[in-house]
Amino acid sequence: MNPHFRNLALWAIIGLLVVALVMLFQQPGQRTPIRDISYSELLTQIDQSRVHDVTIAGNEIVGHFNDNRPFTTYAPDDANLVPLAGEEHLDQRQTEQ
Repeated sequence: MNPHFRNLALWAIIGLLVVALVMLFQQPGQRTPIRDISYSELLTQIDQSRVHDVTIAGNEIVGHFNDNRPFTTYAPDDANLVPLAGEEHLDQRQTEQ
């Protein structure tokens, strides 16, 4: 085998590995897409103690399930949500819009 070809092949493999590693670590947030759920599904998940935390910003709710998967939903004006989250001992935050 030609030594120049072998050297070129080795550098090509090293280059491909570097590109693969950069792509792997560049955007880790896209591996776990945020799941868009309905408001009624959120209430069901809270009742079944599958929700770890919620952040309420106006009518938008984002949070994490117990297995750390993120979710988002749109809430109607429901005065029972905050007390329900408190009863279920969720980590909860409210932010101004």
